[in-house]
Amino acid sequence: VQFLSNRGYTVLQVNFRGGSGYGKSFTSKGDGQWGNGTMQHDITDSVQYCIQHNITSQESGIAIFGSSYGGYAALSGLVFTPELYKCGIVLAAPSNVKSMIESIPSYWGPLRNTMLRRVGPVDNDEEFNRRISPFYHLDKVTAPVFICQGANDVRVKQEDTDRMVSILQGRQQSN
Repeated sequence: VQFLSNRGYTVLQVNFRGGSGYGKSFTSKGDGQWGNGTMQHDITDSVQYCIQHNITSQESGIAIFGSSYGGYAALSGLVFTPELYKCGIVLAAPSNVKSMIESIPSYWGPLRNTMLRRVGPVDNDEEFNRRISPFYHLDKVTAPVFICQGANDVRVKQEDTDRMVSILQGRQQSN
């Protein structure tokens, strides 16, 4: 944040519903709200507020950046509200939520149950998973995306990221 702001960029860090640090009630407000739910709306609404109040402008260009859940939110921004962003940077971003849930080892059972409560029934509702997973909406990406992925990431499968990159590169080559 400091690196960008001291170079003249406006930086917005949204503490969206479902985030930590404001108690269990605030965190629980994000349950089932991934993707195109209220958690993403909080980010979109914050960006639109900055535009409406001349803090930034779409003409000057707005980037979306995030890591882990933030990377997922950045991908979601690029696929669900592509008109807002000139580019995106995503680090260790789960693009297929069901795949991320399936990567949780069985001995992490309580974490898996918590994650399912947070994201929704992606394990047994394929339509829901497709609705909230950016992977299934890559055709809506209109901005350049810089994607970083660790080969040893235990939650975000490298093969998911590789498939996403391959699809995006294929779209770029056909344009």
